[in-house]
Amino acid sequence: MKSLRLDAAIVLAVAALMVLGAVMVYSASAVKADRDMGDASFFFKRQAVFGLAGLAAMFLFSLIPYRFWDRAVIPLLVAVVALLALVLTPLGHTANSATRWFRIGPFSLQVAELAKLVVVMYMARYLARRGEYLRQDHMTLIRPLVILLVITSLIAAEPDLGTAIFVGLIGGLMLFIAGAPMPWPTHRRKALTRPGSSAAGAGRLCRCHRQGRPPGTRAPGSQAPTAAAACQGRGDPG
Repeated sequence: MKSLRLDAAIVLAVAALMVLGAVMVYSASAVKADRDMGDASFFFKRQAVFGLAGLAAMFLFSLIPYRFWDRAVIPLLVAVVALLALVLTPLGHTANSATRWFRIGPFSLQVAELAKLVVVMYMARYLARRGEYLRQDHMTLIRPLVILLVITSLIAAEPDLGTAIFVGLIGGLMLFIAGAPMPWPTHRRKALTRPGSSAAGAGRLCRCHRQGRPPGTRAPGSQAPTAAAACQGRGDPG
């Protein structure tokens, strides 16, 4: 165990999300809770209890050294894949034509939510150890891509396409940031990740618009015809 050191930014972000979530739950459920439960704040109270329990769990888990999680990632990954497969069997609880949960008494467990966390943990561990080989050996990408494919396929089969896409985007974004080879030139990839690149591109587009020519074309008077001249030569109306 280690001493507790709080990160103010993380604590404030979590607290803000908890408060916002509780307010949204109350706003969306007050009428139904008052009609069915006789208490307009029934679901709000339940959300608050689970939120406080999650906050306590966050502090407890923060006391565990990160090296423990480094060793626990693979067992957790295997457990998540097994549970995602098991939830598709009759053991899974079906609601609204989707089988996504395990029911344990009054509680329910949605394995796909656990999969989000485990995917981040696994990708962070794998890229920390193999990240320097990504550009040298493309075979390094096979293992994380296969794992992402298996997990997203199992989630999509529940069906839960939104979560499947989200998990795939998380894994793909982590690979992108780690420097995995992409199907476009390196200078374009660097431009996408450069701070202010979007603003610079928007500014360039505005300048070209003021000059009356599309971006990427040469100025009037140059040897190469512009795209606008090409359109006029074809007789296009625009």
